[in-house]
Amino acid sequence: MKKAELVFIPTPGMSHLVSTVEVAKLLVDRDERLSITFLIMKLHFDPKVDRFIDSVSTACNRIRFIHLSKLEPDPNQPSKFFISLIESHKPSVKEEVSRLVSRSESSPGSPTLAGFVLDMFCTSMIDVANEFGVPSYIFLTSSAASLGLQFYVQALHDEQKVDLTEFKGSDTELVMPCLANPLPAKLLPSVMLKKEWLPILITPTRRFRETKGIMVNTFEELESHAINSFSNGNTPPVYPVGPMLNLNRDGDGDVESDKFKDIKQWLDDQPLSSVVYLCFGSMGSFGVDQVKEIASGLEQSGHRFLWSLRQPQPKGQMEPSSDYTNPRDVLPEGFLDRTANTGKIIGWAPQIDILGHPSIGGFVSHCGWNSILESIWFGVPIATWPLYAEQQFNAFMLIVELGLGVEIKMDYRGDFHSDGDENIIVSAGEIERGVRCLMELDNEKRERVKEMSGKSRKALENGGTSSSCLGRFIQDLVGPAKLGQSPSPTLKCLACKVEDDDVVFYVVVMSKWWLVGASEACCCRCCFNSRASCLAGGGHRGAYGVEEKLPVMRGMVVVFQGATPDCGERESTLCRERKLSSWRERAASVERERLSVASHHDVALSC
Repeated sequence: MKKAELVFIPTPGMSHLVSTVEVAKLLVDRDERLSITFLIMKLHFDPKVDRFIDSVSTACNRIRFIHLSKLEPDPNQPSKFFISLIESHKPSVKEEVSRLVSRSESSPGSPTLAGFVLDMFCTSMIDVANEFGVPSYIFLTSSAASLGLQFYVQALHDEQKVDLTEFKGSDTELVMPCLANPLPAKLLPSVMLKKEWLPILITPTRRFRETKGIMVNTFEELESHAINSFSNGNTPPVYPVGPMLNLNRDGDGDVESDKFKDIKQWLDDQPLSSVVYLCFGSMGSFGVDQVKEIASGLEQSGHRFLWSLRQPQPKGQMEPSSDYTNPRDVLPEGFLDRTANTGKIIGWAPQIDILGHPSIGGFVSHCGWNSILESIWFGVPIATWPLYAEQQFNAFMLIVELGLGVEIKMDYRGDFHSDGDENIIVSAGEIERGVRCLMELDNEKRERVKEMSGKSRKALENGGTSSSCLGRFIQDLVGPAKLGQSPSPTLKCLACKVEDDDVVFYVVVMSKWWLVGASEACCCRCCFNSRASCLAGGGHRGAYGVEEKLPVMRGMVVVFQGATPDCGERESTLCRERKLSSWRERAASVERERLSVASHHDVALSC
């Protein structure tokens, strides 16, 4: 296939943009046929977004960003904010994509439009993709369990006609396929409990089913139960490709600032795993009364702390929180003096660098999904204090489903669209108990977090679960790599180490008999030649050159990724010239034979 272009449309703001760009970077690194164009919608001037985009544009020449005209949604209808914002950008998206298509048609070497990759709030852009005759995909910046929750709630609303507002404050427990444990209904996201806000989630979820696939920022080892719940065929294919983290800190100018150097120096002076870090996200902040309770709880706990203290924006505004000019104005009198040797108050700081510092022993978090993945990556346990969006659900998942955190207050709500719940004050005693529980966590739980940290890293390595899922997504999108084109620079024939131009087919073998130490391999022309029997759907039959060099393969079922039923006939080169329709006619019977053989040999295959 010729070069392919994907159009990515993320929701405005850094929290969704960063992980979406990270998956785009992996896609273009993984397959040289791919190019990606981001269409950027902006609500307001945000220097962090601009710096981030400039940094990625400089480093990745096959990822480009186009800024769409700034449009203001109706300020008098906050509950329709995202819907109206996305709808208003449809004409400009169509115009930019038309330019892309025209360029492709006029320049033979230009990539061809292959599809749209949309944020969960941007599903109305499926209409634009349909106009251009290309498929749509979703990149979900939250968890697989939250995806399952959305499908579950949509079914309750649309099919069972359940009034979801009845669940507010309810002790009802909801049993859903994506969770192993019942979910208290009071932990549903606030937008699901209010009629005026519900369309923000229900409308996009309905359209998820129109897409060709959903990439999710998670990994199989973390959410195996939720991921398996999508295997019934009632949803589009789900590809867990995470964790997607900005570990290179693209566009983060704060890293070299004097302010952060001061933070780093303070952390360097603290004992190993002795500091609790408190941060509540870009939108997270508290009123003065709650700030005083947090301060008292930290002081009473006796533990060292690093606290990102932010002041709230005016009620109802969707603006990031800002730093205090003088934190003494909201802290208890004398607090900074009494804790001068054990604590530090900061504004916004690079979270990746802080969580990765060896002195950090715990994280009090609002449970945004990005923060959870970052904390897991660095093996830092979390004390949950959710505020808005799906964070109460995330807190439940972290504590009850995964056993990777402790609770401060799981059902706390501080949404910008809240109707008074934000006035509930978490006491200093509750905060003290939560911090002590976090920092004095038993070794078994800390080891569990550390083990999951290792799994999160392995998932992205070559042959890891997320890496393999990303490969499947690329193949489903643009087809298998051409003959002679390796999908990975490290992929070689395990029989004779031939690579690149001599590679014929790629094979994925996952088996208890596979002793070579690799989950991905290929077969080259010198091994798979005219004397080889067909291996697609049959056992190993002494393919020339393979049996002598890889005796471990004798008797195994081997299936070649991208192979056809005829790929091993006497004149193996002829099978590539046969008509596609002929291959498809025989594919069904070959697949049945392959599955039958696999069950007899107890071998797991992926092709």
